[in-house]
Amino acid sequence: PDHCSFFPDGRRLLTTMRSGEAVISDVRGRQRAVLRGHRGGANVARPVGRGEQVVSGSMDRRLLRWDATSRWVDERWSKPPLVHAVLLDDALWTVSLDGIAEIWGASEEPEREVDVGQAFEPGEYVAAAALWRERDRFLIATSRGRLVALARDGTM
Repeated sequence: PDHCSFFPDGRRLLTTMRSGEAVISDVRGRQRAVLRGHRGGANVARPVGRGEQVVSGSMDRRLLRWDATSRWVDERWSKPPLVHAVLLDDALWTVSLDGIAEIWGASEEPEREVDVGQAFEPGEYVAAAALWRERDRFLIATSRGRLVALARDGTM
């Protein structure tokens, strides 16, 4: 597995695979659903809300939203290959290798796009990202160890 996260109930685990699949398993390791649809390695996946849906992202530049029993629900496009995606309240936050951060609301297009990469040094790229819940920020870590905190209004 490339990435894993627990569902809110703590009894299911969501993992992503280089094969492009996202797998829902119970804590004993038994597969409950295999979500197939990415054309490249799935590198991020998160349960949505209480876990009724799952959002997965891949190097194929797509975000896919599923119901947790493996029925495909929705597809959204993101331009460069994704590094990470997190959910904060009603929005999905994504960031790509080159530092393009997008905040997705209910519409088919991002409600905000921020080029965090414009401040990168040559050869620097996004290495990881996480949710900083207490500050309602998307925290982006670069390959050079710098941290960038992004607010929903696009300010850093």
